[in-house]
Amino acid sequence: MKLDSTKPIHVTGLAGNVGRAAVRGLQEAGWKVRGFDRVSSPDLTDYAVADLTDYASLKKAAEGVGAIIHLAAVPDDDDFLTRLMPSNLVGLYHVLEGAKHASVRRVLLASTGQVVWWRLLEGPWPIRPDAPYSPRDWYAVTKVATEAAGQ
Repeated sequence: MKLDSTKPIHVTGLAGNVGRAAVRGLQEAGWKVRGFDRVSSPDLTDYAVADLTDYASLKKAAEGVGAIIHLAAVPDDDDFLTRLMPSNLVGLYHVLEGAKHASVRRVLLASTGQVVWWRLLEGPWPIRPDAPYSPRDWYAVTKVATEAAGQ
C-alpha cells in the first residue's frame, strides 16, 4: 500500500533523540509531519503537547494522517507502575486505538534489542526475527508488548 503524500506522517515522541532525527528525515524527504510530545518542538508548527495517557489528544492527532510512527515512551528501565505502564503500555494502547478510530492503516512501532538481551550476550547468533524473547528488564517487557501488539 502506497502512502498518500498529501497526508502528514504523525510522529509521537518528536522531541526525543530518535523523534528529532525521524522528523528531520521525513521533512528532508518532503513529507508533512504532525508531532506529539509532552514538550513543544521548535522544528514543527503542527504538533500537540500532551501525554500518552491523554487518549483524546492522541485520537485527535491521528485524524487525517497517512501513517503513525510511534516513538514516544519512557526510554529506560524505571518504576513500572508509575512510569512504564502509563507511558509505554497505556500510551501504546491509546496510539493504536487512536489509529484504529482514524482509520490509519500504517503504524510503525519502535522496539529495542533489549527484548532479546540474554540472546545478545549468550547466543545463539545470529539472532533471528523469530528468536524467543529474553527481556533485560521491565522496560524491555513493555517493548515485548509493543512487538506483540504490532503483530
